[in-house]
Amino acid sequence: MKWILLAIALALLITSCTGYVVHEDSVIIGANLAMTGKFAIYGINEQNAITLALEDLNEKNNKKIKLIVEDNQGEPAKAVTSMKKLIEIDDVDVLFSVFTHITKAVAPLAQNAEKILLYQSTFSEMAEENSYVFRDYYDSGESGRVLAEYALSRGDKKLVYVGEISDQCELVYQMASSVEEIVMLDKKTYDTEEKDFRTLLLKAKQHNPDAFIMCAWRHEDLIMKQMHELDMLDIQTYQLVAPMLPSSSTANPYFKLNKAVSSWYSYVKGREQGEVKAFVERYVERFGEEPLEDTVYVYDSFMFLGEAIHACGTPDADCLREYLLSREYEGLSGSIAYDAKGVANREVLLIQYGEDGWEEISRAS
Repeated sequence: MKWILLAIALALLITSCTGYVVHEDSVIIGANLAMTGKFAIYGINEQNAITLALEDLNEKNNKKIKLIVEDNQGEPAKAVTSMKKLIEIDDVDVLFSVFTHITKAVAPLAQNAEKILLYQSTFSEMAEENSYVFRDYYDSGESGRVLAEYALSRGDKKLVYVGEISDQCELVYQMASSVEEIVMLDKKTYDTEEKDFRTLLLKAKQHNPDAFIMCAWRHEDLIMKQMHELDMLDIQTYQLVAPMLPSSSTANPYFKLNKAVSSWYSYVKGREQGEVKAFVERYVERFGEEPLEDTVYVYDSFMFLGEAIHACGTPDADCLREYLLSREYEGLSGSIAYDAKGVANREVLLIQYGEDGWEEISRAS
């Protein structure tokens, strides 16, 4: 009986000292993903990427890393419920989420629980405001800056901004406008539910701009088609992540006529090289379909996390935090270096639609 009581006392002591229940030989990752609903294609790809990373990590490390996935259906309220379950019932060690609207809802829960949360979003605010939250993704503001600088290098100095009303697109506008020598003639914004952009486009054209800079990633299929109908495709467009949604493929004929330029990230699909190409081939062989470009980022983020877990020997959040903040990781898709606030800005690619589709034209840090 004494030995039983001693064992219980030691277990309680370990829990009280570390702030979490120790999983003796394993670390548990809790992924809060959209496995169903309109964002399911992303959730499935992210789960697959984590699966590949954990297989590689578990092959070479003694401490096994396990995965629990909760479906938030792409809805913030459901994401909060899922996060509470992962923290309070599953007692996971590390958390993962995707999308700005989801991560904004769940980041405070991870912070209050003192658990590391990795996330993918173009918005860095959640990491900046929470010490246990880390963002590894491309940045919308930096994309705006790079697009404006590239436009300027091509002699397109006078721009009209066209974009949806959102936090991400506001950052694109602010950073593009801040580039020295850029003249922003006007700012045309629209609600995300809008379908008819013809009046807005005609008003933008009245300024006689050198080009449009656009944050219209959800609407390129409609906007580019309507620009064609208005005989406006001779106005150069510089776009934020134009090929991101599957629906954007219907705009390809108009991108081609316009010779559209877009910010991009990770790699250009169909033009993979080296280790990225090998990863894509492995993914296709394993899951029977091509991955989204985001999956390489997810894989790299978890390989870096695995390195931190191995170095710390435990999933202690403070140890993991210190390791991630003090190291740089060279992944398949480039380097990950978190700043003092836990923000990693991935390299911005610029792509242009040519005769054979999207082609990379430059990279900028």
